[in-house]
Amino acid sequence: LETPLFWRALGNTLYFVDPTGKTVVPDPRYVAVSDADQLATELITKLIAGPRSEMARTVRNLLGPLKLIGPVTRADGGKTGIGRGYGGAKIDLENLTTTDPHSRQLVAAQIIWTLARADIKGPYVINAVGPREARRLALTASRIPAAEALRIGLLHEVVESDAAGGLDAAVERWVAELLMNGPQAQAEIKALFAQLEVGPVDGEVRELTAQTIARVRMGAEAKEGFAAFLGKRPAAWVPKTDAAS
Repeated sequence: LETPLFWRALGNTLYFVDPTGKTVVPDPRYVAVSDADQLATELITKLIAGPRSEMARTVRNLLGPLKLIGPVTRADGGKTGIGRGYGGAKIDLENLTTTDPHSRQLVAAQIIWTLARADIKGPYVINAVGPREARRLALTASRIPAAEALRIGLLHEVVESDAAGGLDAAVERWVAELLMNGPQAQAEIKALFAQLEVGPVDGEVRELTAQTIARVRMGAEAKEGFAAFLGKRPAAWVPKTDAAS
């Protein structure tokens, strides 16, 4: 008897970047794999290969130069349950040469939209350093400039010395984004992710995650957040600007 294929004929869509770099464009595909845990790897492989020929001149593929190192795994490196429950998905890539933060965001957008629309759930861990670069740095212990650190994914952003406002402006922007979110929720997220990253995502971890979400949603901060959203107003923890005070 032939091995039956696991078909995902409907709902599989690859996403590529439109020419303006402002959004992603769907490219529907038929994908067949023998195991559900192979679907993420197959989708990322097809994403790197590029769009269909009839779309090639109308979209951009920022994953084109990249190389997928090994299969997509759970966020903790496990090989089963990829993108199901709280397992997440980890994608190891090489050859990411762009240092532009916006281009890196578009790479992540292509991957996350493609996986999420295939019902492969996060958290998504996109490792852009790759084992080859990691091995080189470990063996040589060499110092690298900021641009190189950004290129291989060790940094999120590099601020040019002559940029408007310089480093202080960049720090203020990051701090402003963090201050928009509930401080208790951020503390819970850091504590939870620290535990999710250690060991397999087993029943104990799933129970911890479910209990954490339930407990946080019943707290005063979560209630204030929901009220602020429904009332179309800033939450109580958001710093008041001079214009609003």
